[in-house]
Amino acid sequence: HGMGGKSSVTLDIKTVRPFTTAVVRDISGCEGVSATESMGECGLRVTFAGTADQQSHIADTVFRSGLGMLAMNEKGANLESLYMELTSGDEVQ
Repeated sequence: HGMGGKSSVTLDIKTVRPFTTAVVRDISGCEGVSATESMGECGLRVTFAGTADQQSHIADTVFRSGLGMLAMNEKGANLESLYMELTSGDEVQ
């Protein structure tokens, strides 16, 4: 992996009805998505590194699927930049 400016985040998507392989395939095909992982029948964890527009496209994809999206939680957005800030402080004498 090259060091792009974007750190990847985890999107936990919860729906009313179970995910189908077709919907998961659609989500996997969205720009910025690097991986998907099933979190039980009605949950999907998406590894994502992209723009806000691309993230909303993932939400649109879930909405259009008719599964009834309950939640889309973003995790770990600023972990990398936070870590960089913490480690750069060590250089001060």
